[in-house]
Amino acid sequence: MDRLYIIGCGIAADDLTKRAEEAIARCDSAVLQTERMPAHKQISALREVLTCDELYRQAQDFDALAETVCDFIFSQEGSVCYCVMGSGLDDTCAAYALKTARSRDIPVQVIPGVSLADSACACCGYTGATVSFTAFELMDRRPDPKNGLCVTSIDDALLAGRVKCRLTDIYDDEQKAYFCIDGVQSEIMLCELDRQGKYNHTACLVIEPVPFEKLASYNTGDLLDIMERLRGFDGCPWDREQTHQTLVRYLIEESYEVADAVEKKDDFALADELGDVLLQVVFHAQIGTEHSEFDYHDVVNAICRKMIKRHPHIFADVHVSGSAEVLTNWESIKRQERGQSDSDVLRSVPRSFPALMRAEKVGDKARHAGFDFADVQDALKKLEEETKEFAAELDRSSERQEEEFGDLLFAAVNVARKCGIQPELALNRAADKFVRRFCAVEAAAEKDGRHLRELDMEQFDRYWETVKLQEKK
Repeated sequence: MDRLYIIGCGIAADDLTKRAEEAIARCDSAVLQTERMPAHKQISALREVLTCDELYRQAQDFDALAETVCDFIFSQEGSVCYCVMGSGLDDTCAAYALKTARSRDIPVQVIPGVSLADSACACCGYTGATVSFTAFELMDRRPDPKNGLCVTSIDDALLAGRVKCRLTDIYDDEQKAYFCIDGVQSEIMLCELDRQGKYNHTACLVIEPVPFEKLASYNTGDLLDIMERLRGFDGCPWDREQTHQTLVRYLIEESYEVADAVEKKDDFALADELGDVLLQVVFHAQIGTEHSEFDYHDVVNAICRKMIKRHPHIFADVHVSGSAEVLTNWESIKRQERGQSDSDVLRSVPRSFPALMRAEKVGDKARHAGFDFADVQDALKKLEEETKEFAAELDRSSERQEEEFGDLLFAAVNVARKCGIQPELALNRAADKFVRRFCAVEAAAEKDGRHLRELDMEQFDRYWETVKLQEKK
């Protein structure tokens, strides 16, 4: 072969252009995609043709088909016309042939025809902008329902079913669509795509753009668009008033609500609360964009770079023995990035953390610097020591009592840390348990016709122990 023409033969028998006819008539060989294409009779009247039908029947998959068809085309001598339905590059094999010709420095020219997508859109009367995929391309692509969509070459019911399954992940099952075949269109619901009775190489699906407010599902890009609109000139007054500073409380509140959903093992609530946290991230990013500080992509870029750099055992050639060494490496890399001393690391733990959480973090940072108890028994001895020191201050000033009690709590946090217990979570659960048992005691007393406030401590303790025993059964 010394020259390749890729000829788009359109959809109907009379779609072949004059320019295409001239190229086919003067070339040395003409290879047709299939003898079933509408232009077959018209082209055969111009010259002798070859077809790829047998190659289609023998192919195991589309990758193998493209290579086989390409080999067949390039085995012809002189100038070759490869004639396909549609525009010329609608066909996967034609696109593969174009790429191959260029890689071999063979001159190639595309003579376009009417595309399947254009024909389908005209058939159903849709004139807006459209993104077009073949049925097989759709499997690896995610269309944006805010744009018009045309899916071409739905040539059997099995493929129609795969297209339906793919699109119902994005659109509503009852989304209005148009099914076009052989120049005839019918209005259907998306869920009916694989129940049309007849399919061939002209079968296409057209879906008009879906209004933003009626999308079946949304993505991160949509969330960014919503936040930009809320903060816009004619957006929501409350959202427009917010700053990084005013939003801090909401981020903290939403984080606690995530923790609560995890504690309750409520997956639906967890997804909802994580969305609220993501909203706060997007909110801050939008404010950063407006003040030319940073934008959402900077946030994503920063965390991706951080995760890659701090996981050298995944993205580089560092070897680790387990999760403990992973955490040690993490802290070491983090300290190097920030040029911090060990003291700087301890000072960097935010004072805005809840006290138990901050104490745990400070103790853990000290551990990475080599300052820690040998084991939990050593930590327990320190707790006992601090308990005695607090008891010794009970008859003294409140300031001394506060100081010693703080030391006692810090020692208790270290015991929890050495046991792998989260003190904040443990204390919350203890409070929950106390509330639960208190309520049970009140209910038991009322069942006996007694008011809780009428009980002395001995009576209260008897009820309490009874409730404890019942819980353990």
